[in-house]
Amino acid sequence: LLMGDPGTGKSVIKKAIKHNAEKRMVVVTVARTLHTYTNTIKILCSAFNVDFSGTHFKCEKRLIEEALSLYRTGKMLVIIIDDAQNLSLESLELVRMISNLEAEQQKLVQILLIGQPELLTHLSYGNLRQLESRVIIREVVRPLSADELNYYLLFKLNSAGGSGRIRVTRRAVKKCHRITGGNFRKVNILMDRCLYVAFLNQKNDIDQRVIKAAHRDLAPDHRIFP
Repeated sequence: LLMGDPGTGKSVIKKAIKHNAEKRMVVVTVARTLHTYTNTIKILCSAFNVDFSGTHFKCEKRLIEEALSLYRTGKMLVIIIDDAQNLSLESLELVRMISNLEAEQQKLVQILLIGQPELLTHLSYGNLRQLESRVIIREVVRPLSADELNYYLLFKLNSAGGSGRIRVTRRAVKKCHRITGGNFRKVNILMDRCLYVAFLNQKNDIDQRVIKAAHRDLAPDHRIFP
């Protein structure tokens, strides 16, 4: 279970997990805004080229057979479900059923649920407590501290070819942290605008005044900077 507020980097972690997965792992990602039961099982069937026709029971049976087939060839099935807080209760029940699959006392499937904190509320309902009790790893993606933000900005500027030509003052870093709370997405949006402001003013240093000007420019969009 991987949880975090929007913009804290969950999708980046998901990509890193897929990129670094062992060769014996078959990784499937379910990524949709709304996960109804029908959509969830259809996406899983599509990922494994399993026939989706017929009843849901038949589809579930085919998915189980596919997981067993992979196990017999020495492969492990890994299912990553993004935006899991949007899963319907029926879909979460399907996840619980899939998590039960075993062969020779070995689990056939590893499941990673990625979502916002309200996912825990969904898992507290009725039978889903059985699914919640099976979670063996729980991680929360937290925003950057002020010191971490300083290193992050240095890394981003150098990666973009800054080579030390553009400097973010210490006070500017603190100002940026107060505005964004260390949220990666908000930091990236704000600093992107800061580069425009610095360019227009022919400045190599991003100081508090640049941060304030960029923030004023973005402030009308309350969805990004409340």
